[in-house]
Amino acid sequence: KWIATGEDADPLKRVQSSVDNGLTWTSMTIPQSDVSGNDARTLFLSNTTNPVYSNDNGATWISAPNGVLNYSVNKIHYSKEQELWVAVGKGSSNTVATSTDGINWTGKGKIFSNEGNSVYYNSGVWVAVGKDADYKKNVAYSLDNGQNWSNPAEELLECGNDVIYWSGSWIMGGRNHYIYWSVD
Repeated sequence: KWIATGEDADPLKRVQSSVDNGLTWTSMTIPQSDVSGNDARTLFLSNTTNPVYSNDNGATWISAPNGVLNYSVNKIHYSKEQELWVAVGKGSSNTVATSTDGINWTGKGKIFSNEGNSVYYNSGVWVAVGKDADYKKNVAYSLDNGQNWSNPAEELLECGNDVIYWSGSWIMGGRNHYIYWSVD
């Protein structure tokens, strides 16, 4: 089963599923949030107070018991290579959290002073973007599975909105009308 998400004025078009490899699509009625389907066993929703997951292709949803990002969960990404989930969002004590099962989460502190907006993994590197009072801290990266986070030396984004790794490059965008890419 394939699940696709996107933005549309019609909420019924935001999340759709296909059982025939994308030939036809059916609208799904689930909470309007970001869906992470990068683990074949479980789907994850973000943009809620706690991570929310489904083990039955989205038919039912369960709230994770210990949401350490207690204001919002903005993005969840899973690395099959590391068998690790990383979530970013907004919390009183944490803006980044990790989990080995996607259900129980450990806060990693206030990596961003305000909130984390997106996170992605590739080849031993986690990159997260968010909003911090110090613009140099709106991009963070971890080389040890989220245990420690560092920031680039330069100010890149007024606020980091999204990050992905695609076609050999890290690509990120934010509120300063620029899109940045880097091979490292």
